[in-house]
Amino acid sequence: MGRRILKNRNLALLDIFYITILVVLGCFVILWVLNSKNYKVHAAGTVTYTALGDSISSGFGLTDQNKVWVLLYNGNLANDEGVSTDLNNLGVPSLSSTELLNKLKTDATFRSAVSAADFITVDTGTVDWFTARWNGCSSSACFDPMLATFKSNFDSIIAEIKAVNTKSNLYIAVMNLYNPYISVDTGYPERDRYLQLMNSYIATKSSALGFGLADVHKAFNGASGTENPVAKNYIQVDGLHPSETGHGVIADVFRRVDTDGDACADVKEIGPDYKLGGQRDYKNKWDFYSVPVPALIAAPDPTKAIKDSAVGAGDSQSVFAYFKVGAKAGSPEYEQDLNNNGIKDGLEYDRSIPPDHATKPWLSGPPDGAISAGDAQLAFGVFKSGGGNCNQLP
Repeated sequence: MGRRILKNRNLALLDIFYITILVVLGCFVILWVLNSKNYKVHAAGTVTYTALGDSISSGFGLTDQNKVWVLLYNGNLANDEGVSTDLNNLGVPSLSSTELLNKLKTDATFRSAVSAADFITVDTGTVDWFTARWNGCSSSACFDPMLATFKSNFDSIIAEIKAVNTKSNLYIAVMNLYNPYISVDTGYPERDRYLQLMNSYIATKSSALGFGLADVHKAFNGASGTENPVAKNYIQVDGLHPSETGHGVIADVFRRVDTDGDACADVKEIGPDYKLGGQRDYKNKWDFYSVPVPALIAAPDPTKAIKDSAVGAGDSQSVFAYFKVGAKAGSPEYEQDLNNNGIKDGLEYDRSIPPDHATKPWLSGPPDGAISAGDAQLAFGVFKSGGGNCNQLP
């Protein structure tokens, strides 16, 4: 008898939940109609993309220059955001970080292209490291000065970009360095160690400044850092520069940069069309309400629950599952980490209504410490608004 009452009570809760959703959904539709003119203002335009770099960005050695990663990424920007693009590819073969800094300070073409840019990618450091290696360096005696110079130049390059271009919505993404000689330099571990130190500096600075980080090293050398990109056909016969395949990989890495880790790529979030995932902050991990599905507390194997690039009805149902068990800060359901990703389960499902939600119903706000029915309604509203899809990337 007690079980039947409990079952009926749960069914009643579900009925109330879905009725509430219908009411809220109706409100969202009204708000969308009332504010549709505002959305159209942000739906069209041309963005300017400037690529700063060395021979990797210039496409050195490629027979087909249309396969250069910069051109491929430029095409991705147009497709992923639904905009037109103006491209300035300022990749120069053999350009060191010192020379790039000098270009930014003194070259009118570089300064004009940087000033006009909405997107900037930076590819620098490979020439610095390669030159030291080419000169026979295999110890800290010669790598230390190179590293110090690179760090100073990197800081100054970023500072010069920001001094020339003061746009508040300027997007900068930086690539780290891959090691094409990982299987050749087995007797010279310092060479790879200093490349890793350069990458660590790039990552630290990118994180501190809110830049996108294209982890090309991981794509080429694997998570362990020991994989040989030559064996993957990512490198040309010269042993250094990316092949057509390698350029395609680099473009894809840039395309999939997700600075805030919310499963919506930067290139989507900074776009003008909310139906393509745009009109979001690529540094705000709470404004895209994608959660692990099925709910971790109900999944047979929580480590296989998927947080994908689309907010759907399943996300709402998963959030509701946590509401039903009363998950809030301090409760076991909120504090545990069933999928072992280093994030409290509660934080993965908990959100709040942001201040501009009335005009932008596809947005969600930061956790407020309790997973409520309102959270589930919010996730469902994101889905029904048409702004929950960042999933167009192939």
